[in-house]
Amino acid sequence: MPGRTRHVENVSMKERKRQKAEESIDIDQKSLVDAGSYYFLECGYTCSESICKTALNAMGIKSATLINAAAGFGGGIGNQGHTCGAITGAVMVISLALSKREHDRGARKRTINAAVQKFFKTLQQRFGPLECSSLTGLNLTREQDYETLVQSVMKQKCLLVFREVARQLATTLNSLR
Repeated sequence: MPGRTRHVENVSMKERKRQKAEESIDIDQKSLVDAGSYYFLECGYTCSESICKTALNAMGIKSATLINAAAGFGGGIGNQGHTCGAITGAVMVISLALSKREHDRGARKRTINAAVQKFFKTLQQRFGPLECSSLTGLNLTREQDYETLVQSVMKQKCLLVFREVARQLATTLNSLR
């Protein structure tokens, strides 16, 4: 019996390695940037929905529920100018990608937090403050500023930030192997 138990443990270990390999993510950065930009500018998705939809599709995850859950993060959480919606959407994706890797809740939270902190710091180095109001120079709770966003700022400022967030998200996801 002891030999048989060892065999079961070896099979189990092989199965875990196979599952880990299947969980590896290989995201094409250009595709993520281009598809996300398309959803954002052409399809009426918020920045947070666009980044989630594109990344989840690239990861082979079809979930309208997760995309819908990201809707309220656009414009810095309900157009209040807080943390950029593309960033909060990307954090949702990073958390989801890492959530299956650790079974221990404490270890999972530490792993997710470390990845998110690294992702966030990279973007802070590039842009400085990551609040939507700072990035756009607008107060989206005012109708006039919201119209300015839709008419010009989305294509000028937001798209630049969105594309960099998508690039960094692809880099982050690909480093999770």
